[in-house]
Amino acid sequence: MGVSLISLEWAWLPVTLISFAQSILEYSQVLLLSVLLGYISSSSQLGTEATTSTTTAVSQEHPIVYGIIISFVMFFATFLATLASGQFFQLATTLGIELKSGLIGLIYEKSLVLSPGARQRSTIGEISKFYMITGMRSICYTDLRSNIEVYH
Repeated sequence: MGVSLISLEWAWLPVTLISFAQSILEYSQVLLLSVLLGYISSSSQLGTEATTSTTTAVSQEHPIVYGIIISFVMFFATFLATLASGQFFQLATTLGIELKSGLIGLIYEKSLVLSPGARQRSTIGEISKFYMITGMRSICYTDLRSNIEVYH
C-alpha cells in the first residue's frame, strides 16, 4: 500500500493546473466585461454627439463585429471556466478518495505487524476505534478541501 501513496505524489499537479486555469478564465470574464462596457459607452457617446454621420463614425471607429466578438469570447470564457470547475471537483474528489484509501490501507498494514506487547496494551476495540477516527479525519480533510476550493 505504501507504493500507492508514493504514486500520488504528482497527482495534485493536474488538479492545481486546472484550478489555476479556472481562476484565469474567471478573471478574464471581468476584463472582457470591462472591454464590452467600454465599447458600449463609446458607441453611445458617438451616437449622441454626431448627427447624420453617426453610423459611419461608429462603423469606422468601433465596428459592430467588435462587440459581437467580445460577447462570444465572454461566452466561451464562461463555458470553459464552468468545464474547468467541474473537472477540478471530479479530479479533487477522486484524488481525495484514493488518498484516503491508501492511508487506511497503511493503517491496516501497520496493525498487522503490531508487536504482542503493543496488542496487550490496547484492546481490539481501541485499535478499531483508532482506525475509524483516522479514516474519518481523512474524510473530513477531503470535504474541507472541497469546501475551501468552492469559496476561493
